[in-house]
Amino acid sequence: MPKHFFLYTVLGVSLAGFLFSRVIAPSPKQKSGQYAEPVKSPDGVYSIGAVRLWREYEENEVAADTRYKGQRLRVTGIVVNIERDYDGRPVLHLFGGNAIFPTVVTLDKADLQGAAQLKKGDEVVVRCIGAGREMRMPQLERCLML
Repeated sequence: MPKHFFLYTVLGVSLAGFLFSRVIAPSPKQKSGQYAEPVKSPDGVYSIGAVRLWREYEENEVAADTRYKGQRLRVTGIVVNIERDYDGRPVLHLFGGNAIFPTVVTLDKADLQGAAQLKKGDEVVVRCIGAGREMRMPQLERCLML
């Protein structure tokens, strides 16, 4: 019995991951912004795609923290989930290259109405402060939608 349970669990998780990636996978048009190379503007703001940010953290968290933690970022990504945090702030999960671990964007309460207008699959651009990585997910805080 335990052998079958394990097998069914693995198959179920694999199937769910496959279906999830198909439902929210960005279109080719949307991919360009998400995979964009990081560019630092003269005023010190990094522009980067959510997938690229996630991949840099996955490759080397220390190097990514050195580059992005505490820095002003302009991030482009595709919304996969919209929720609230413990304080009532809107939180967006952006597609990050992995169906289980997204890039997490915590918006200011001032963007509550903007977040209420979003749907899964929408492309967003946010201006944030990099907050490192927690539980394998890049964290962005004090964000405003552009």
